[in-house]
Amino acid sequence: MSMKGKPKNLDDFLSAAQPDQKGQSEVQPSAPRPAGRITKTIRISPEIDTALKDAAYTRSREAGQRISESDLIDEALKQYFNI
Repeated sequence: MSMKGKPKNLDDFLSAAQPDQKGQSEVQPSAPRPAGRITKTIRISPEIDTALKDAAYTRSREAGQRISESDLIDEALKQYFNI
């Protein structure tokens, strides 16, 4: 596979994004996500971070198994949205 040069203008750039006429197939859409969890990146205050860490540690010790911060966030949002 050879690398193409830098496009000279916007039209060249956009035409390069189109599938080649040489019989190359278009990119197939991705498969639907399996049921489970997806990744979200959020920003939280330091106070919430500390509270999450403390609660995850405390609940993990009480339950005798690991309870993650994600588990706590998931539980809290389910309660908030009545899910």
